[in-house]
Amino acid sequence: MNDKILIVDDKANIRMVLRGILESSGYVITEADNGISALEEIEEDIPDAVLTDLKMDEMDGIELTKKNKKQISFAAGYSNDSLRFNIKRC
Repeated sequence: MNDKILIVDDKANIRMVLRGILESSGYVITEADNGISALEEIEEDIPDAVLTDLKMDEMDGIELTKKNKKQISFAAGYSNDSLRFNIKRC
């Protein structure tokens, strides 16, 4: 499997955990730390899917899904301090 997933989260530790899980399952991972950077990544190389945090300072996940013009599957969610994830497919 060579599906590419873009992980968008302002917390480096969350990106690191998700990267580890997904890469061990065979996915190719790219990262962005906010919605603005994510849009730049998407324009540069369209991923197969995007996992995005909903709560970020510079363009949150909701705004990212609205501004995106490409046909991409989105899953959006947020985490609390205990790394429990709440995910909604967009």
